[in-house]
Amino acid sequence: MKADSSDHEHQIVLHIPDEVKYSCQGCGRCCSGWSVGLTEEDYSRVKDTDWASLHPDLAKRDLFFHREKEFLDGSAVYPHYTAPTPEGKCPFLIDNLCYIHGHLGEDQKPLTCRIFPYTFAETPTGVYTGVVFNSMAAVRNVGAPLTEQKEALLEHFKLTVQHKKATLKPEARAAEDEILAAIAAGATAVYTNPFETVSLTPACQVTWAEYLMIEERMIALVQKRMHLADEQPNDCSILDTLLMCSEILMQGRKLKLTNANIAEIKDFSPELRTPVDITPSGIEQMTLRMLFYRFFVYPTVRTSDSRLWQMQKSKALQGNNAMVVAKTFSKYAASGMQTILFGKAGLPLLGDVNLDKAMVAPFKNLDAECNRLFHRWIYLKLFSKSYFGPAAAGFSVLSGFNCLIAGVLSVLLYAKSAAVHRKEDTVAMPDIYESYWLLDRELLTIGQIPEQESRMYNAGLSAPRLFNKVLWAMTKAFGGAAKN
Repeated sequence: MKADSSDHEHQIVLHIPDEVKYSCQGCGRCCSGWSVGLTEEDYSRVKDTDWASLHPDLAKRDLFFHREKEFLDGSAVYPHYTAPTPEGKCPFLIDNLCYIHGHLGEDQKPLTCRIFPYTFAETPTGVYTGVVFNSMAAVRNVGAPLTEQKEALLEHFKLTVQHKKATLKPEARAAEDEILAAIAAGATAVYTNPFETVSLTPACQVTWAEYLMIEERMIALVQKRMHLADEQPNDCSILDTLLMCSEILMQGRKLKLTNANIAEIKDFSPELRTPVDITPSGIEQMTLRMLFYRFFVYPTVRTSDSRLWQMQKSKALQGNNAMVVAKTFSKYAASGMQTILFGKAGLPLLGDVNLDKAMVAPFKNLDAECNRLFHRWIYLKLFSKSYFGPAAAGFSVLSGFNCLIAGVLSVLLYAKSAAVHRKEDTVAMPDIYESYWLLDRELLTIGQIPEQESRMYNAGLSAPRLFNKVLWAMTKAFGGAAKN
């Protein structure tokens, strides 16, 4: 881990993850599957250009839709959005390249695009950065090491701060300006960092320093096993790593609740013992199916008709709009029940897959390359602090980590389903890449879900060792040996 302080004006301490690479490869995939949100400043930079005269593709369609009223009442994250093409791509994506970037310059693109795929978490000990896997270059670990991009990352962090302020509602922005003015005038204890107290579980709070001790033990384990994956792929399965990390997390909780010294966690060595019965409970299965639906099935329905992306609520029940909404709601209900209640998920190119059969289907062990990718993703999520707290709709650490476990299990279910479809018994890396690209796109949106929905997820994912039996069942399916 690198920690640098080179911004002399604000003395930003930037923490950068090791062994993580990223450089944009210009594939254009990041620019599809959603509408790009624009702040008022973004929109003002691009709205007056006569785009229709510059390229015939831009003359054929509306380029923006607007949500000013929804933005002000809190039901929209941005006041303006790019209007997607019928294929679900950004209208400014021409020949897989951004036309705004090419015509006006990189600094004229929406802030959302300029900071993607970087993440930044401001904590009491500095700013922790990372990248999301909703970029094929990030998934494949292609490009320059992040540790060699310090100056660029500092600039991206400043853009992130600018973006965050630009998306605040007017009253919230005014309140923040008052706080900054008070700090500049010498006031103390005005600003409280949201990470100063961390919800380890919904009922167990720890200090930031205590959390870092627990996290450090988890990261050390993940990195050690990631480095051993080449030499001992059969003994460094990501499934075992997740079980071990869960035990570290539970030990940290135990130390806190018994008023012991959490520093003892550094000497804790998790032991794995196969349960007598590794049959997943109904709650485990239903919860995993629900998240699989959220990660892979729901997005397909959500993006199936781009008219829904720009339909204002006030017009949702008018004319033809009502038919579009009704049909989509019917798809949500049918696909949700089919996936969550019966374990039958409809996936593009694969059709309906049986998740329960995919779970137990015998497969060859995960190879070193696959294990390295899984470990790198978990390491990045832990390091970047993007799986709990402010970036994850207020999830507790336990709820957030259970969500990560569900993510790994869902990716494996996706890849196994694709392999079964081909009548193979080995997961293929292209399927892992594709499923991670889809998964992290949805995880990005979790930070924007309504508070009520956030509370539901947080409560549902807060059970200790929630997915342990599923992990053991999947381990057995991949030929894992008993740990008794």
